[in-house]
Amino acid sequence: DRLSPTGFQQARWLGDYYHRHGMTFDRAYRGNLRRHRETADSIAETFPVPSYVEDARLNEFESDILIHEYIRETGADSPRDRATFLHHFPEVLEGWEQGTLNGQESYTAFRARVGAAMADVLAEGGRSLVVTSGGVICVTLAGVLGVSARGLADLLMNVLNASVHILRMEEGRLRLELFNATPHIDGKERSHARTYI
Repeated sequence: DRLSPTGFQQARWLGDYYHRHGMTFDRAYRGNLRRHRETADSIAETFPVPSYVEDARLNEFESDILIHEYIRETGADSPRDRATFLHHFPEVLEGWEQGTLNGQESYTAFRARVGAAMADVLAEGGRSLVVTSGGVICVTLAGVLGVSARGLADLLMNVLNASVHILRMEEGRLRLELFNATPHIDGKERSHARTYI
């Protein structure tokens, strides 16, 4: 639960991007994991951010526990490369959704806690910056897009670190405006810093 040197740089570049493009936020939120704090603080080095509201409901789910249980239940080998991980991870999340795999919390409980946190963010109105993890982002998007846990896995396996996602409230419902953007890293001179799960 800590950023790598690349992670710190990604967050500083994101803050600088927001600053150079005149972005503003009415409020800011983050989970209470160390990597959330480090990301938030690094963004704030180059971009004036309102004081962060810390909310543990924005913390990641315990994927390692689910993967270990999946390996124990199925006899599958521990994933040692991305190809194996891509094959097994949708099955892990599908088992979690169906209740055949159990983490520290159920899939339903995870969706509910993240949904409650996002409802509180939305209730404040205005523009909010939320610093969190890929699972929280993707379970929110899964609700917006109406996809299953298997679809959530497909989203999650391709979420870039320090990526930008924009959701907009329109006509009483959330709509996806932007997914997985990295304008602060996209240039050729920074392409080495594009990282994901």
